[in-house]
Amino acid sequence: MARRYLEFRTTEFETEVASPDAINDAMGEDLILFLLDALVAAGHESRGHGPEDWGWYGDAVIDGEPWTIGVGLVEANDGFDGIVDAYGNELPEDQEDDELPLWRAWVHPIDPRRFWDRLFRRVPPPTFTEAGPEALLAAVETIIDVDEIEWVDENGRPSLF
Repeated sequence: MARRYLEFRTTEFETEVASPDAINDAMGEDLILFLLDALVAAGHESRGHGPEDWGWYGDAVIDGEPWTIGVGLVEANDGFDGIVDAYGNELPEDQEDDELPLWRAWVHPIDPRRFWDRLFRRVPPPTFTEAGPEALLAAVETIIDVDEIEWVDENGRPSLF
């Protein structure tokens, strides 16, 4: 399954002060908690969250299928010198200073097979539905102030999931 990302802009989540538990001062803990809460409100199951060097992840069971959801801040207006990416690097001047922070989320199925079964292909891989991507999109759409929701590929080009 090729990875696709859901990009969106919003000011609803922290972009300046990272959680004390964050790795590399990555933003997004409040966003992953919001998305997991939205999934639970929609009848799915949350199995916790944690930090990564690129942002935050959470595990969920969506329509009986195990999924990992990841979120990270792609770019934000730092309020002083223009637009910076998640690592504090300035972005090209052609981007407007008043753009909302850009977030990226993704969802990926968790393969429940044991390591040796996967390695030796003793058990065929599971078949996943579109439940994960559809639930992620529905959760993002519950953000009060959200704009420019779009599925993109790993290069940022528009894509269908």
